[in-house]
Amino acid sequence: TGGHVDGSCSHITGDKVDILNTASVNNYILAKDSGGEYVNFTSIGSRNDGTALYKNKTTGVTYANESSHWDIGGVGCTK
Repeated sequence: TGGHVDGSCSHITGDKVDILNTASVNNYILAKDSGGEYVNFTSIGSRNDGTALYKNKTTGVTYANESSHWDIGGVGCTK
């Protein structure tokens, strides 16, 4: 399992993937316009462990900013 938990909205079921938080990826997800509003995502708070969550404005997919990578879940996956 690579340290991932099973269940719905999980890596095991294929509902989630991880990608490295490279400068290019971070710049796209965290991009803001001149007014300070996110361009491509919406900040939707944080998980119960304090990890910041962002929702893609187009797809509705949730991205969690983990320490070394982005944890990307399907629509409605916020864990």
